[in-house]
Amino acid sequence: MCYRHGGRTNRGLETAPTWAIGLVPSSITRDRVLAPASRGDPNAPSVYGIPRKCAGFSFVEMVVVIAVLGILAAGSVRFLHFAAEGYGGAGGRAELSNTASTAMARMAIELEDALPYSVRVSGACIEFVPVNAVTRYLSLPLASTGTTVELVAPDTSGATLASARLVVDAESSTKLYDETLGHVSPTTTFAAPDAGGVITATLSSAYAFASESPQRRVYVVSAPTSFCVDGTRLFRYTNYGWLAAQATAALLPATSPDRQLVADNIAAGSTPFAVLVPSLARNNIVAITLSLSNGHDLVALDTSVHMRHVP
Repeated sequence: MCYRHGGRTNRGLETAPTWAIGLVPSSITRDRVLAPASRGDPNAPSVYGIPRKCAGFSFVEMVVVIAVLGILAAGSVRFLHFAAEGYGGAGGRAELSNTASTAMARMAIELEDALPYSVRVSGACIEFVPVNAVTRYLSLPLASTGTTVELVAPDTSGATLASARLVVDAESSTKLYDETLGHVSPTTTFAAPDAGGVITATLSSAYAFASESPQRRVYVVSAPTSFCVDGTRLFRYTNYGWLAAQATAALLPATSPDRQLVADNIAAGSTPFAVLVPSLARNNIVAITLSLSNGHDLVALDTSVHMRHVP
């Protein structure tokens, strides 16, 4: 049995043989050195008289323990690395999804109010004409040019009529975007409604419309707007005029406020827009698929936008 004596732990006190005296450290007195015992006995003393059962660990045991601890540490670090990487990836994907959904919501709000037949797509660009108001006309210059149009006073709440134009019977994008075909008036100013709720619109120059609308419907619109992917960014373009041929991003305004950043990190080569042209039975439908990438993750969101206005 091990017991404490003089700061050392020993089993059984016996007198050391004379040949072992020189091997005993100075901290162990001669009368405390243990006699040899059986090699197979775990209680047998070591060379210095300390029982094997009460002695410390060997160098080999220490190396094994260090190796095992190293393996456990390496596994733990790798586990933590994967956990941190997964957390970072989830955050990156969430940020991409938020950017894409915000951009799509903004485009959807504007496209819902687009003029029928005005939505057209070319490559990574979509163009449309925003509608400010819809009403009916009472008189219209047709056979000869004129500068005034009488309208039922439209509801213009929340809309601006500055530099607005009148559109009548433009049942194709060709008739709409080519100002010489007689379906889009020059810029117009509007007087206050009279007592009967009739408003007079004055054209900035003499103009004659090419045809009447079957329902005498007239749209009050502002200048065309485009959304284009340029490189890895999505921009909104305004104030570039009426163009017969749809322009690409390279030909549209290059500075603010006529060019506004909507989203970045757009996946290379994206063509996010597709349009199903309207008919007399239904409106435009625009499909948007927006793909964003941060170099590690790719997020793609899609939606369909239905136009509110009918031809």
